[in-house]
Amino acid sequence: MSRSETGSDGPVLTKKEKDELEGIDQKIGELNSNRVTRLREMTRAKGFSAEKLEDLKSNCGEPFVENAKSVFNDYKSAMARPKKENEAIEHAYLCAPMYLPEGDGCGWVKGVPIEEEFDHTGPMVGSAGTKYKCTICDLKIGEHITKMA
Repeated sequence: MSRSETGSDGPVLTKKEKDELEGIDQKIGELNSNRVTRLREMTRAKGFSAEKLEDLKSNCGEPFVENAKSVFNDYKSAMARPKKENEAIEHAYLCAPMYLPEGDGCGWVKGVPIEEEFDHTGPMVGSAGTKYKCTICDLKIGEHITKMA
């Protein structure tokens, strides 16, 4: 039980109230799932993501080419290099969330993932580094550990 559910004299919430809150939490989970599904549909329709890398179209007209695996991140990425020097290189990454079955991600997404620094080190255990999250579904797709305790 959380602190808000218990008081100094025992439980604050009845079983019926806890069940009601669990039902609300379940509905919130379903809404979030529907939201992510709809976002994936919208980004695919607008060309910002694709199931396969060869289906993702760059603005410069050049194909995206998968990068070699990097030591600094453990997600797959790709680049489209324009022929004209004054155009910017385009980036893409594969949203294949860590610890989830194949196919549960957004596919190939234009741009770069969200980077979040973390430090979960304590006196004896923990780690610090950067985690990478999809800009569409917000799921963790990679991690780079810089410090282990």
